[in-house]
Amino acid sequence: MTNTSYYTVIWNKLFSRRVFQELRFPLGKIHEDTYCLYDIVNSCEKIVLTDRVGYYYRQRPDSIMSAPRSVKNLSAPEAFLNHAERFTADGKWDFAVGFLILTKARLLKYEYGEVGKKSPEYRALKKRACKLYVRLFRHLSLRYRFTLLLYFVCEPLAGKLS
Repeated sequence: MTNTSYYTVIWNKLFSRRVFQELRFPLGKIHEDTYCLYDIVNSCEKIVLTDRVGYYYRQRPDSIMSAPRSVKNLSAPEAFLNHAERFTADGKWDFAVGFLILTKARLLKYEYGEVGKKSPEYRALKKRACKLYVRLFRHLSLRYRFTLLLYFVCEPLAGKLS
């Protein structure tokens, strides 16, 4: 599968019950499975992926899926950035770069509105991502060096080009 969300969700994976004996999803976060995926994967000896559809979204007008984008939706890019930082600390450069790219893509892709883009939460995430960009610079391809730099320097232009 080429969809990157295939790898950042847990609904398409089978886990031993023991994985969840101590691990809990964070409260108050959207995309809670994405948030704890790093810990889940690190606690497993074996992970099985399946293409079988066994999970269906039920969308209601008052659900999170139907809600307008807001600062609350920063949970996914925050989770991706957490993963990128942890993979960097572990020296797993390819994974770190991949999650930094996902962070940037999610920050650009979703509409947080002018208020959301000026919020302290959004600015703090972007600042953390920029610091990580500097740390990962030598591990980035020329393409990613440019696209990430463009995002940090001129976000509106980066949004139009992506």
